[in-house]
Amino acid sequence: MKNRNRAIVILSIVFAAFNLIVLAIPFRRGAVFWTAYAFADVAIAAQYVIAAVAFSKAETLKSKVFGYPIFKIGYIWLLVQLILSCVLMLIAQFVSLPAWVAIVPCAVLCGAAAVGVLATDAARDEIERQETAIRINTTFMSGFNADVCSLLPRADYDDTLKSKLEKLAEDARYSDPVSGDGLEHIEAQIGGALDRAKELITAGDAAAPDAVDELSKLLYERNQKCRLLKQQR
Repeated sequence: MKNRNRAIVILSIVFAAFNLIVLAIPFRRGAVFWTAYAFADVAIAAQYVIAAVAFSKAETLKSKVFGYPIFKIGYIWLLVQLILSCVLMLIAQFVSLPAWVAIVPCAVLCGAAAVGVLATDAARDEIERQETAIRINTTFMSGFNADVCSLLPRADYDDTLKSKLEKLAEDARYSDPVSGDGLEHIEAQIGGALDRAKELITAGDAAAPDAVDELSKLLYERNQKCRLLKQQR
């Protein structure tokens, strides 16, 4: 909020200073002057909108970082437009020029800035969408790893069982963390087998080592399917 307020104050100062200086200097006020003047004011006013687009989604530090390229396009446009407007006003002071001489470069610059802002914002949205999808797709294996590790202290009563669990935890740690289409069935089987293993280990059942072996087998099958699916893409 403080940064936004500072930006508003700075833009307001730039707007006031530019208008005061330009209107105070006795330029020849023809079509070129008013065109350059209008495009400069549009560029200044547009910074409020660009700043809102850049940082309105900035709920996290990463979102703020992604917003800076959008904001950078805006202030580069503003700087170039102010320079261009001043140059056009100075030239028009000594040479009579048609209005299109000012309209064309200013319109091209404005259009390029708009395309840059929209394209960069779209790229940011796509990056954030993909990162969200990856976070969602790693939920299963993250939970599986945590559950297997939580079972280790419960297996102290049986060295064989604990050894099998340690091997399973290591295999899980080096497994592909990303789930995807085609893995739903095997991951559902793993979830069911994990629940059964938890019950047996907690109860100290003699069948617990076999349940861990079954989990290891299912995890191996899941990893093999992961490799096959990636090769097919």
